[in-house]
Amino acid sequence: MAFMIVYALAVTAEFYFVPMFLKAVWPNKCMKSLKYKMVCSALFMIAALCCMFYSNNYSSYTALMLTGLSFGLVGDLLIHYPTLKKAVTVSGGISFFIGHIFYIIAFSLAMKNYFPQSKVFDYRALIVIFALVGIGVIIAAVNKIKLGIFAIPVLFYTIVLVTMLVTAFQITIRLQGTLSVALTVMLGALLFVLSDATIVFLMFGGQDKNRPLKVFNITTYFLGQILLGTSILFIQS
Repeated sequence: MAFMIVYALAVTAEFYFVPMFLKAVWPNKCMKSLKYKMVCSALFMIAALCCMFYSNNYSSYTALMLTGLSFGLVGDLLIHYPTLKKAVTVSGGISFFIGHIFYIIAFSLAMKNYFPQSKVFDYRALIVIFALVGIGVIIAAVNKIKLGIFAIPVLFYTIVLVTMLVTAFQITIRLQGTLSVALTVMLGALLFVLSDATIVFLMFGGQDKNRPLKVFNITTYFLGQILLGTSILFIQS
């Protein structure tokens, strides 16, 4: 019970510290905003650990999810560090990229454990993945997003991000739409994708001063991470 109390406190604290971060980061990131962001990141890690201890879920799924969340935390530090060095920001993107790979492995492993005869990446899943990536490319072109030298890295990141979303939907559908899984795995993955999608507009679409878009980006991100961590309560494989 104590772990669930701490979990509830961590989630509640997010509703305080996320607005504090958004206030501190506007109009530009600084050390103060970095401190608030790392508190927010620490809170989703604490929430996930509480879910693990409360449910006694020390499975491979839990290990993979915690690893993915950890790379997200490191990515938060690197991508937000107040420096002009692009290498630091790129390193943050790579950290998120690796985190998504761990999420994909976690969802895929869970699906194979629950449904040994199923194929994680059958032709239908691949069609959906590349269709969604194609839609993303079209949206970027229509909005005249200029990626420059980042075009190829962003494309690969998008493929991995969409693959994470599709595998999350697959495990949810295979579990026959279990509400707890739908509200954690599927919704968490979807919110993460929506958050990352807005980054393209913020960084490359001239929307860096669009405050509502920034609020949407940060809110969906932290809520998505909280939900993905919470899925540890419901998926034991």
